[in-house]
Amino acid sequence: MAKAARQRVASNNMYDEEVPAELTVFPNPTSYWLSIRLFTPRKEENLVLIADAMGKIVARSIFGSEEDTMDIGYLLPGIYLVVVTNSNGRWIEKLIVNK
Repeated sequence: MAKAARQRVASNNMYDEEVPAELTVFPNPTSYWLSIRLFTPRKEENLVLIADAMGKIVARSIFGSEEDTMDIGYLLPGIYLVVVTNSNGRWIEKLIVNK
């Protein structure tokens, strides 16, 4: 089951309310493919970085829609961090890769 990371971000509505943004990374654990879904109040370009346990960036992607799929079949089994960044904020999720 996918777990969503939540962060409160400001929207551009007339009341200047904060609205939740939600990151979902699935399946987790995974072996070969990773889907990333980010719901934010504004649709824009998202930078996705995957870092290993030592902080080394092992994968990078940019997507402009709410969802993207990444091929991660080349990653070794282990624990990684998925970091998604855009002008609304930054979201971080733990990813487990198994083979």
